[in-house]
Amino acid sequence: MMNKKEGSAVVEATVIFSITMILILVIFTITIGIVQNQSEMVSDDLLSSELAAYKHINKKELGASQNIDIVIINEHKNAFDTFKEYLKVNLGLNELFVAANEHNFIKGKVDILLFKIYNVKGNDIEIITYTSDSVTIKSEPNGLGKIETPKGNVVMNTTIYSEIGFYIKPMLLNKKYVKRNQETDIVTK
Repeated sequence: MMNKKEGSAVVEATVIFSITMILILVIFTITIGIVQNQSEMVSDDLLSSELAAYKHINKKELGASQNIDIVIINEHKNAFDTFKEYLKVNLGLNELFVAANEHNFIKGKVDILLFKIYNVKGNDIEIITYTSDSVTIKSEPNGLGKIETPKGNVVMNTTIYSEIGFYIKPMLLNKKYVKRNQETDIVTK
């Protein structure tokens, strides 16, 4: 038989354990919400940075187009540089692609893993690929409707695809490297 002191010790231990478990569950739920919110913000910022790169389209070609659907990025190096500049501004990064302040959820350097331009010229597709250490240009004759982006979408109009990676450090969790990708096609409605 238990005496009163032993019984109240068991009740106290159970209450403390329950409160601790509830606090852990609440913190975990808040952390998941924060990470999801940050993921959406990064996707939006990546999308905005890609859209900025479209300022380097061939305006003469676009103006000659009857349906205003010929979008060709001739100045691909300038487009890539514009993408990088807007990515720094949108994500709050410095010149080295590191978070400009310590309160940023990005911990460390942001890596541009891939930046691709799919230029559609009639039925042909020119694929310009920037990686961390190289640039390649490849032509795909009659590639319209056959070439897919890394996201699995068929290229029908000039498209930009990008992928970045960086470290985050959520509350009570280990530092983790995450990747985000996005693609834009400003002609498709």
